[in-house]
Amino acid sequence: MAYVNHARISFVVVSAIYSCACSGAAPEEGKEAPFSETSTASAQVEAKCTASHEQIIDLGTFTNDPSLNWSEGEALNDQGTVVGRSGLPTPAGLQRHAFRWKAETGMVDLGTLGGFESDAYDVNDRDEVVGLSYTAEGWPRAVLWDAENRIHDLGTLGGLQSYCSSINNRGQVVGMANDATGRYHAFIWDAANGMVAVDLPGPYPPILRDINDSGVVVGTWYLSETVAVPFKWTREDGPTVLDLLGNATGQAWAINNRGEIAGSTSGCGDIFGLKWTASGAAVRLPLAPNGLDTTPNAINDEGAIVGDDSSKGPFIAAQWDPTLRASLIPLDAKYSTGRDINNCGDVTGSRTKTVTPESHAYLWHPERAAQ
Repeated sequence: MAYVNHARISFVVVSAIYSCACSGAAPEEGKEAPFSETSTASAQVEAKCTASHEQIIDLGTFTNDPSLNWSEGEALNDQGTVVGRSGLPTPAGLQRHAFRWKAETGMVDLGTLGGFESDAYDVNDRDEVVGLSYTAEGWPRAVLWDAENRIHDLGTLGGLQSYCSSINNRGQVVGMANDATGRYHAFIWDAANGMVAVDLPGPYPPILRDINDSGVVVGTWYLSETVAVPFKWTREDGPTVLDLLGNATGQAWAINNRGEIAGSTSGCGDIFGLKWTASGAAVRLPLAPNGLDTTPNAINDEGAIVGDDSSKGPFIAAQWDPTLRASLIPLDAKYSTGRDINNCGDVTGSRTKTVTPESHAYLWHPERAAQ
């Protein structure tokens, strides 16, 4: 499951959180699904992890123009489909568009809702992609691209803006949206129920990062303007704050289907990664070689984690195996990020091989035997 690193979302909700008031509008009951519910069946597509030698696949970009030549991998599924964004020249200048990459098709532009830009943040094992797209009027909206690349506007909670951050294999989507008063709410969306607000006590809305196939959600609960705590949430039990090993603030970024969670906290000016077991015990992630700060971004069902490690300045993609042994991902790059890892151990992100700003999305296959 992918995590959206939530300094990465270019969306006005983060700054708007602190100027909101009033309560949220209730979602419409019986809201007609924008596409057939059969497209969000709960059955999981089985991962087929073929034997491979270590390999780095450069996913390319939408254009070969060196001044516009960039892309970023954000998430991947167990079939090796990668989603993210790439620069696209338009009459209005360089814009970013969401892409879906598959070995048989290469990079495909997923388009927009009529506006200039879009972003893809997650993909499930049925090749359903979620993110945001701008409308022709300039509003960011939560969208789902189905397996045939058709775009569906998931709506709002009565306002004009929304975005998605994660989708599970049951077709449940989490994100944020505003109501008619402008107040933002976290939401869970599915084809049967539409967009339903998830509100927690406190002055600010929670930010939902990830949802696993059991419907367990993780994210960040803002208790004040300066204190944010990681939490998990279920419909039955509500929110549970996660242990920060004595620190005051932190984030939960991703959850796997075993209930293990990856996140981060800060203390004494340092940022370090955490892994929470299914029972809630917190373990600090060791630094990667020459590492300074760590930010885990994703965790697979085996308990392996990928993220970014600030190693003597530049960010370098790092990984932690299920025993928490840390290593850098060998990407032959000056700068790199590790954004997601699937259950085969494949990783995606972006890498820069030189000092130029040119950055490309990649798919890294570790060496492995057939599974």
